[in-house]
Parts: sequence; structure tokens; C-alpha cells
Amino acid sequence: MNPILSICYLLAAWLSLHGGTSRETSNAMLRALNFIVSATVTIFMAFIRSLGHDVPTPTLQLVRDIRTVYKVCEVEPTIIRTPCCPTCFSTFPSNAIPSICPWRKNPKRGKRCGETLLRGRQTRRGVKQVPKTYISTQSFDSWLRHFLLRPDIEIYLEQSFQKTHTFNGANSMHDISDSPAWQTFRPLLRSHCSLVFGIYIDWFNPFTNKIAGEC
Repeated sequence: MNPILSICYLLAAWLSLHGGTSRETSNAMLRALNFIVSATVTIFMAFIRSLGHDVPTPTLQLVRDIRTVYKVCEVEPTIIRTPCCPTCFSTFPSNAIPSICPWRKNPKRGKRCGETLLRGRQTRRGVKQVPKTYISTQSFDSWLRHFLLRPDIEIYLEQSFQKTHTFNGANSMHDISDSPAWQTFRPLLRSHCSLVFGIYIDWFNPFTNKIAGEC
């Protein structure tokens, strides 16, 4: 990307995300920046030609929507939208969505969910059938790229790696890295670049809900 465009986009993104400017204000600022850049380039090229240099005028055109700036600067995560049933939340591939949800609690004798999965949406080419509901998830590759670009991330990864390899088997555990199960990963962790990921959910209770009297 042209350095001048990069500076303008970063300024617009910073004012929008950190300064809290509205989308309307950010778009107006982008139009103003586009006018300033175009006028500056035109004046500069006129000066260059007055010196006898025949140089083509560079094209510098800024986008006009802050949402496009987010995409250009890659400050937004990559979101994967998967069609799902609005009742039972069964998921379906985007290219093979049935009109009625076929999910059954019991594959042989259970009653079919039967929820309508599609709805009509008006487009320029007429009414188009689109999924009623989506489940949105963040791309792991996108998340990992942003995670590794955080300030001082390598320092923290090195500290975590050293902590894992200096575990002394104490009875008290302060976080997951102190657990015996985590220590089984030691042979696989050869450097701070060896990453281990876990899945956390806060609704699963392996000992049941004692307050509610469940057993």
C-alpha cells in the first residue's frame, strides 16, 4: 500500500476505534483527507512540471467508508458465519441448507425439529432465500495472527514457558499451568514458540447443580 494512504487509513482507524468518532464523522473525515491528498499531489506535480520534469501524476484515491478501512488495515477479526436452526441450533453447510430442519433427538423414533430455516430477502434481482439464523465464530488463524502481534507477547510466552519447565510439584495450584495434566505436555514444549490451547466453557458442571438439589 502507498505510505500516504497507509497513514491516512491508520489515522481514520485510530480516531474511530480510540477516539470514538461515529461512522458518519469518520466517513466525512475520509472524504476530507481524500480532498487534501488530491490537492497536495496536484500542487506538487504542477511544481515538478514547472521545473521541466514530465512525470505522470500518481493516483491516490482513499476509500470513503470506515468499514472498508478496517478491512484494509486488518484490524477486524475474520468471522465465519455458519447457517443454523433458530430452534435447535443444528448447523448446516452454506451450499446445502434444507428448507425444514431435519434434526431429531432420537434418529429413529424422535420427532423432527421441523423449524423453517430460510426466509425471503429482497434484492436487486428479486426475492432471494437466505438462512434465518447464523452462528458466528472467529477464524482461529485470524485470532492467532492478532494474538502473536500483541505488544511484548514473546516476553510473556517466554515467562510462561519457563514457569512450565520449573514446576516443582507443589500441592497448591494457582492456574491451569500448575495442574498435573498440564505437566504431561512438557515433552512437547521445546521453546516458547510451542503453543498449547485449551477449550473453556463456563456452563458445564461435572458435579451437578447442588444448590438446585440435582443429583
